[in-house]
Formats: sequence, structure tokens, C-alpha cells
Amino acid sequence: MVDQQLVKKLTSYTNPVLNELAIICGCPVLSTTKANRISGILAGYNFYLKNYHEKQPRKTLSIDIGIRNFSYCKTIASPNTFPLTVTKWDKFDLFDRYGAGYEYLLHESSVVDERYQLNYIVNQLMNELKPSDFDVVVLETQRTRSVSNSATLPNVLKNFTLENLIIGHTYPQIVIPMSSSSMLNFWIGRYIQSSKTKKSKSPKRVRFDLIKSWRGKMFELPGYPSGELKKKEFMEYLNLKERNKIDDLVDSLLYNLTINSYFNNLKEFHELVQYDDCDLIEFVNSKRAIQLEFIEPLIEKYELEIKDSWMKS
Repeated sequence: MVDQQLVKKLTSYTNPVLNELAIICGCPVLSTTKANRISGILAGYNFYLKNYHEKQPRKTLSIDIGIRNFSYCKTIASPNTFPLTVTKWDKFDLFDRYGAGYEYLLHESSVVDERYQLNYIVNQLMNELKPSDFDVVVLETQRTRSVSNSATLPNVLKNFTLENLIIGHTYPQIVIPMSSSSMLNFWIGRYIQSSKTKKSKSPKRVRFDLIKSWRGKMFELPGYPSGELKKKEFMEYLNLKERNKIDDLVDSLLYNLTINSYFNNLKEFHELVQYDDCDLIEFVNSKRAIQLEFIEPLIEKYELEIKDSWMKS
């Protein structure tokens, strides 16, 4: 279906349907007007067709940014996308891993060396990550300010600089930025009534519980013992110390699962819109049902409440 026909088709749907279509396909929401919603969907759809549609099976590198807690996850998709096979999953301190090889030009506290050392570290990091070996690279994007801070904190600025250095060292290959808020909204936030939960929940704990229930469905860990995913065995499997923070590792996998979900949905959307009588409401509802099924263990464990708008077909 060419763009003009697709625009006509999309125009026949309400804004809520278009909004959900944009979210499940990872398309930009340019504004709340119908015309701009459609423009965003077309932009995301054409971006996918031009750069990723033909790449099967798809190899993905996903990165969770952090100077002291840098994490990445490498996967390869099956012909049907899921479950992804995790080929490498790691977490480390960038300065511990690469900093020792740097020779100071002036002094370790100088601005000159601060800039050069970080560039040196990123250069060494790229040699390990080898982004050119992957069809998709997705990177956690940084907010320079939080809601509670009017100024940019030094460690936040350093992470922001790291993000841009990684993109610069990878250019002209595409690096897709993704925020943790959009990732979590895709899986959980848009379905759950956060103000009416009945048990205390740490977001970090919730995310680990999420991937525990997804092993074997959404991703595979070759060689991992059968049974429930537990932190001690999980860290041993990755050859990491148990006291290490686990949330960075989990997020790097979730970015990977999210981008592959976007592309899988765009692939199905592409196949669907080849037919004049396609039903996008049915498509959106089917994806909603699948995702609610995936987070059902979380809903039951923490007695979460589904938003009223999502309790209707």
C-alpha cells in the first residue's frame, strides 16, 4: 500500500487507535493532531522499511549507559523473532576495564586528560562491542536533568557525553536512542494503574521479575540451568559477582526486547496493510492482549490494577 492509500486508511481510525499503533510500533508521536500522528506512523514505518525490514535473522546490540555500571546485551533473533537468543550479556566499570591502558598527557585531574581519557575508553569499548557486526544498535538515552534537580549533575553530564561519544564512534551506522521511560511504558506503564497498587514495589525488582517470567518465551540463555531465574545463579552464569547491581543488566535486555518488539510489530503491520480490508483495531487489540498476557504474572504477584481504559475490548 503506497503512502497516499495508507494515509487514507489511517485517517479512518480514531486518535486513540493511532496512538496505540504508534506506541506498539515505536513510531514518533509528533503531536496530538490526527495529521501529525499519521505523519509519525509513516515516518517510523518508512524508517523501518528502509533500514531493517530485510535484515533477517536480526542481530541486535543494546546498551544501558553508565560509567561505573555499563551494561550491554547481544542477541540474535529467530526467523519468527522470539525468543531471542542471548549471545553475550555483560556489565562492568568502564574505567576498571579500559582505564589502565591510558597514559596521561598532562595530569589525571586536568580537563585535557578528562576529555582524552573518555575518548580513549570509548575507542577501546567499540573494539569490544563491534557494533558494525550488528543489524540493530539501540542505546539508552540520557536526560540531562531530573524532575527534582534544576541543574545537571556531573555524573549525568558524563553519561550524556558517553552516549554521544558512542554514537559518534559508531557513525554512520544508525544508533537508535531509547529512554527507560518509553521502554517501561511500552511494557508496563500504559496498562497499570500506578496510584492504586497494593504492595510495595521497587521498579528494579519489578523489572527482574518481568524477565524471570519471560525466559523461554521472549529470550533464551544458552547453557543456563533449567528452573527459575535466580540472582545468584544468574550472576554466576554471567561470571559476575553477586553483589553487582542487576538493574543495569536487566535494562540492557529490556531495550533489546523492546526494539525487536517494535520491529516485529512493524513487520506484521507491513504485511497487514497490503490488504485493502485490513483491520487495524483488531491488530492493536491483539497486540494488547499478548502484552497483557506477558505481564500477567507481575499483575498477580503485586496485585496491580489495570487501567480502566484497558479493561475494555
